[in-house]
Amino acid sequence: MSAVREVLDQLERSLQSSSRSQLLQMLRSVTDLYLDGAATYSEENIELFDHTLSLLIEYVETQALAKLSAQLAPIDMAPLRAVQRLARHDEISVSEPLLRQSKRLSTIDLVEIANTKSQAHLAAIGSRSEIEEAVTDVLVVKGNEDVARIVASNAGARFSETGFSNLVARAETEVGLAEVVSIRSEMAPLHFQQLVSRATDTVRRRLTSISDPRAHAKIKRELAQIAFDIERAAGTSERNYSTAQNIVYSMWEDPTILRSKLLEFAVQAKFEETIVSLAVLSELNLGAVEKIMMNDDDGGVLLLCKGIGLDWPTACAILSLRGTGLRETVAIESRARFEKLSVSTAKQVLRFWQVRTSVAAGCRS
Repeated sequence: MSAVREVLDQLERSLQSSSRSQLLQMLRSVTDLYLDGAATYSEENIELFDHTLSLLIEYVETQALAKLSAQLAPIDMAPLRAVQRLARHDEISVSEPLLRQSKRLSTIDLVEIANTKSQAHLAAIGSRSEIEEAVTDVLVVKGNEDVARIVASNAGARFSETGFSNLVARAETEVGLAEVVSIRSEMAPLHFQQLVSRATDTVRRRLTSISDPRAHAKIKRELAQIAFDIERAAGTSERNYSTAQNIVYSMWEDPTILRSKLLEFAVQAKFEETIVSLAVLSELNLGAVEKIMMNDDDGGVLLLCKGIGLDWPTACAILSLRGTGLRETVAIESRARFEKLSVSTAKQVLRFWQVRTSVAAGCRS
């Protein structure tokens, strides 16, 4: 190793008087020399390289430093001081490879960088394969919406109780974050209730679009319960839907089964079960569905049934619950109106009802 020491000493002495091209060539030579034997060098040898690289970093341009960072990032025993300096570089092209990958950066390093550098630096840290709680605490507080989504999507990120609570609080209003946070293993029932109950209408609608069937069912359950609690607290519903809710909620993870049962409920004149089923499928609250059902005109019921994809026999059975039954002439007229309704129009009306009831609920809460 005496030959290596001699080369390094010579390079160090010539730094002050060297041109840019000479400095760049020195950097390449030292880097190549280090990479050729990185797996076999002792700590003492690595220190020698570290000392020289740290000096060269001060003299070479950004493009060369970015290449050096990319070369050092995957090396477990990369020169520590050089890694720490490059990871703190203001130019993200230099710091990003190390922030994303280097195992030489400690939790203390990452916390300091997250507290003092740009959002791009925070996003790079948020993409590491493993992130300690102390680091995610800072990312959640300091990071913008992109950083929050990146760290929330990272399966290797660990969260403290405080950090995850802060993340859930952000998910209540930040579009795109709630969908990610809601399916994390840290999502406790209390956190989930907080998220769904306080979320904006836009966030709630996006939550219900989650493809994971277990998460989707869980979210819809919470939304319906919240809507029912609001109606009960406001005193707008005289009927007791508790038993009907227990029956319907046990089967609503499969909309196809629920639609089939809805026909059965309506044919058997089970009003409460029918109302709860319609509320679940339409994502409206119980009071809104009950109001549509009790309206003198059957147009609202027809729009509701068409909007949630029911067929005519089911819609007809539901209409029969509004009075003593449908007379033949009325049934023929209603069927004609139902079949003429376009699905897109019915869905537009349904979305309007969803927004209106959501806003009304927000004003009462």
